Amino acid sequence: LLSYVYVAGVIEQVLAQDYGFLNANLNAAARPVSVNYRSWFNEANESTWYLVSAEYVGILGLICLFMVAVVISREWDRGTIASLYNSNASALEIVTAKVGAYYFLALLGGAMTLVYGQVLLGIPIRGSVAMLLATLCVFVLEMTCLGMLISAICKNQFLAQEYAIVIGYLPVTLLSGMIFDLRGLPAAVNFIGHLLPPTYAVESFRICFLSGGQSATLWVNLAIQALGAVLFFSLCVLSVKRGAR
Repeated sequence: LLSYVYVAGVIEQVLAQDYGFLNANLNAAARPVSVNYRSWFNEANESTWYLVSAEYVGILGLICLFMVAVVISREWDRGTIASLYNSNASALEIVTAKVGAYYFLALLGGAMTLVYGQVLLGIPIRGSVAMLLATLCVFVLEMTCLGMLISAICKNQFLAQEYAIVIGYLPVTLLSGMIFDLRGLPAAVNFIGHLLPPTYAVESFRICFLSGGQSATLWVNLAIQALGAVLFFSLCVLSVKRGAR
C-alpha cells in the first residue's frame, strides 16, 4: 500500500512539473490528462489480505515444527530410545509411524487455522481451492518432516524447540517474501530466500488467494516442496539409523 501511494505521488508530481496538466486552478474535467489508478490484486487496498495470506504459512510452519521437534528428542531425554532400537522396527518404519501420526494432527491444525482465518477475516480466494489445499497438504508434510529431522539431530527437547523457533519463525518473517519483497532485496539475500521452503508456499498462497492464475508457478512450487519433503524425510531416516549404531 505504501508503494502504491508513493508511485501515485511521483506520477502526479512529474505531470505537474513537466506538463503542467495538474494545475490546482483546473478542475478534473478541464485537465487534458487525468491519472486513474487501479489495484490489480487487492482492489480494497487491505493490508490484511496481503499479510494474512502469507501469515498462514508462518502459522503452519510454527505448528508443525514446534509440535514435531520434540518427538524423537523426547525419546532420548527419557531414555526410551533404546527400546525403539531394540524392537524389530527399522529406522524407516519408526520415522514413517511418527511422521504419519503427527502429520495428521498438523494437517488438522492447519485446516482449522485456514477456516478460522477465512471466517474472521474474509480474505477472497481468487484461485483454485484444490490447488490451495494441495499446497497446504504438501507444505504441512514438508514442515513435519523438517521438524522430525530437527528432533532426530538435536536429541534434546529444549535444543530442538529452540531450533524449531529459529528455523520456523525467522525465515518466514524475514526471508520468505511475507513482509519484504525478495525482488527488492540484494541478490545474495534473494538467493538465500529461494533456498527456504516457506518462500514457495508464500508465493503459492498469495497466488491462490489474491491473483488466481499462474498455474505453472503453482505446480513448480508444489513440486519443489514435495522434493523438500522427500529430502527431509530421507535425512531423518538416515539420522535415526545412525543413532542406532
